[in-house]
Amino acid sequence: MYTIKFEDFIGKKLSEINSIMETDFKNDLSSIKTLYFAHFDSYKSYYGMNYDTLSIVIDENNIVTSLTIHFKNIIDVNFFNSFNMNYDVPDKMYVIESKKIISESKTGYQHLSQGELKMKEATFSENPFLILWNKKKYQIKILNREGFLEASQLTFRLPTDQF
Repeated sequence: MYTIKFEDFIGKKLSEINSIMETDFKNDLSSIKTLYFAHFDSYKSYYGMNYDTLSIVIDENNIVTSLTIHFKNIIDVNFFNSFNMNYDVPDKMYVIESKKIISESKTGYQHLSQGELKMKEATFSENPFLILWNKKKYQIKILNREGFLEASQLTFRLPTDQF
């Protein structure tokens, strides 16, 4: 089974990624000039998990600074174990210890809220909300969303001191 090394896309030009992926990343949100999406007609698989959307962030020189895989489900233990065989164990995993709503507004169909999360370190068996790996040339972040919009996002990005 061949698995794409998405981390190799970090630091490349947007045009190179379009060619490698045989797709066109498009700016779906014209107000955000640095965010591009590729939507696929059929699901693709990455370590056994299905996705149909990738998003990338580019800098002012059209260089990819991050790439996110948008999964349709929360990652499972099979994905986690296979992924760790290639990327080693994560540096940190966190669960949400508590949530606090700071402000909320409802307008028509929109429901916006601003909140504060308190997190604590955890293990995979505790269903972490956030999983982080720090590598020399890139960082990896998995964000697991539960509830109505249950899904996971896996991001490869240039190293920074924060996520």
